[in-house]
This record gives sequence, structure tokens and C-alpha cells, in this order.
Amino acid sequence: IPDVAAAGLFDKSLSILVRVERLFAWLCSTLAVVSVQVHTIALPPWTQDQSFEAIVANSCGQEQVAHELVAITCDPASWLLDDDVKQRWATPEWGIPSSLTLPHGEMYTLIGVISAVVRDVRKPTVLSGPNCHLVTHVQSPDAGRWMLLNDFAVSTSTVDDAVNFSPPWKYPSVLLFRRASSSPNVVADTKVVPIPSSVFDAAPLNPSVASVIKAVTLPKRGDRVAIDTEFVIVEMEEATLQTDGTRVVIKESRQSLARVSVIHGETDVVIVDDYILPNEPVVDYLTRFSGLTAEDLDPTRSRHAVVSLKTAYMKLRYLVDAGCLFVGHGLHKDFRIVNLFIIDTVELYQQPNMRKIALRFLCAYLLKTEIQLDTHDSIEDARAALRLHNKYIELVAANDFDKTLVEIYSAGRHCRWKIADLE
Repeated sequence: IPDVAAAGLFDKSLSILVRVERLFAWLCSTLAVVSVQVHTIALPPWTQDQSFEAIVANSCGQEQVAHELVAITCDPASWLLDDDVKQRWATPEWGIPSSLTLPHGEMYTLIGVISAVVRDVRKPTVLSGPNCHLVTHVQSPDAGRWMLLNDFAVSTSTVDDAVNFSPPWKYPSVLLFRRASSSPNVVADTKVVPIPSSVFDAAPLNPSVASVIKAVTLPKRGDRVAIDTEFVIVEMEEATLQTDGTRVVIKESRQSLARVSVIHGETDVVIVDDYILPNEPVVDYLTRFSGLTAEDLDPTRSRHAVVSLKTAYMKLRYLVDAGCLFVGHGLHKDFRIVNLFIIDTVELYQQPNMRKIALRFLCAYLLKTEIQLDTHDSIEDARAALRLHNKYIELVAANDFDKTLVEIYSAGRHCRWKIADLE
């Protein structure tokens, strides 16, 4: 992660084109690939009747050296300024072949495609800043399967999907071909560099503010850690009103992590309470729900310890790698970024096909405690989720859980899920 960050791949102020070049250079350096032939294709009008393979062959000229890899980079100017070029890439008949033969006689197989995915094609700066990010399709050494790497999400894919550029929001960036006669250099055991525990001692961006987190004993494998997060909106929802009065959402709002709190379940000690510096302008702090204001996330004004998103992520990654069990209430949004074992109390206290019960109602009924009286506080919510899990363990051990859950739903229906009317 530090090496990638140092290369500027996380810097959204840079054009996506610059980041593509840096990503490719970093990959070649990391994989120790020394024999790479790079060609940029711009598709001028006189190539209109030529196939993709012919254009690449002409670009290679009389090159006689059979390099291990051939990287085809695409000129974005032609995409942005020439509709004919867009149409050509989108035409299946012209499409990118899964293999091609170059003038020196060597056959090359497509093994990777890096594409730029655009959020809003209407913006004039289509390929810049947060409006665009990179996705990678890569061929797995295992039986030629294809995988899609899209930020934190990894899923199976196909070569047809990889080379399909018909959607207006998908642009080709790099196409990578490997010489068919060369064997893929696959290392079975990849060395994992662990995140050090010292990340919990990282200084905040406002060092004049003393962290409320003192030296603590970090959790070990199997320990529970209660977590809660708060978010802010960095891009508002777009919607239209139909003639029949119905409201249709065109684009969902986009949120960014703004605060994360973690409590060691075995000691009830707060081990993380980070306020996150936004890397995009915030359009709504959701103060009513998050309890956050602009001042809280500004290192020059905040009375809290403000850190970068990367610092907060590395702390969570440490806990994931340590084998901790995460406990929380309604963690779908919180943990869509990682694939790990989660104990979600909203699911523990839910009957099949019935409504999900709010954290505040469960605390009032089971723990006789009122929370969120003014606004949400992530430490308070994390601790409440931990207490609810303790109560769940207690009820299951006494064989009383099923009966208690029925009583909770009955009480909720009776008071219409209003705590003020709860008897």
C-alpha cells in the first residue's frame, strides 16, 4: 500500500491518464517484467477498414524481437473527439481478438485489460478526478478464467466482457498480451507484508490535538471488536418527477467514510476513534444522523484527531488480518469494502421475512437504555451493539432467545415501534 500510494495511484487530483501510466509502470516494476513492448494506437481515419490485429502489426513495424509482453495503450483524445473511433471500438466485428500474431511470427494471447469507467459521461472533464476510476480484467492462470478487479470488489468475468467497449461509460486504457510460447511466471506462495501494530500510534493530521486513544492492548485472533461508522455525502442524488407524480432516482447519492469507532469487545476499551479527512468536497454532513459538522473533519479547526482515509483503513485491515470478529448493527454499508466474518445484531434480532429492528428500539426494550437522544455517536452505537450481542449470547444460553424475539416484535407492533409508547 505505501508503494502504491507513493506512486500517486490514489491521488484523485491527477488525471486518470497519468494514473494509468503510473499503474502500468508500477506493475512492470513489481512483477520484474523487463521485456515489454509498448505501442500506442490512435486509430486515424485511414485505418478505418483495417482490423485491430492489422493496426497493431503496422504499429510494431519491422520489430524482430519477440518480447514477453506487448502492451497496447489507447490514445484517449481520439475517444473524446472522434465519434467514429468510439463506434469502431464498440463494433463486435472489429473487436479485440483473444490472440494475435505479430510480424516476427510470434503469437500473443490477451491476458489483461485495464479500462477507465466514468461516473458521468456528461461532464466535460470525462476522464479526470473522481469522475473516473480504473477497473482491470485479468486472465487467471487457472483454466483461463477471467476475473474483474473493481476497487475492493473481485468477481468472475469473461473475455467478452473485458473487451466490450459499447457502453458510453467505458474507455479502453491498456490491453496486455503475453507471448504464447512463454510460461506465466506464477508464484504459488506470495509473501504478505503485514500491517504493523504501530499504525495505531500514527500521529493525526492535527498533531496539536491529543488523541483520546492511549496505549492499549490490541485484540487477538477470535476477540470481538465492536464497530460503528458515520458517513457524509460527497455527491447528491439525482432524481426526476414523472408525469404521474412518481419520483424516479437517476443516480444514487455517493457517500464517504467520515468517522470510524472500534471498541475491544473483551475489555470495553475504545481502540479506534478516527475522524476522516474528506478527499472530495462534502455536500452534506448529515449532521442530524452523523453528529458531524464541517469543523469536525477540518484538521485546522477540529478538536478531534483527524486522519487520512488510508490510515483508518490500515487500522481496520490490521484487525481483519488479526482474525478479529466484528460486531455491529446494520453493517452492510460499513463492510461492503472487506470480505470478513461479521456478527450483525440487526440480523441476529430479525425474524425471517420480518422488518429489521432499529438499534435504538432494541436497546430500549432489552437493555432498558436510551441512546441517540440528540444525534448518532459512533462510540455509543458500537458499544450498544456489543451489549446487544452479549444479551444475545445470554438468551441463547438460557434457551430464551426465540421467545424473547417474539415478544420484541409483539411489543413493537403494539407501540408502532415508537419508543415513547413502549411499556
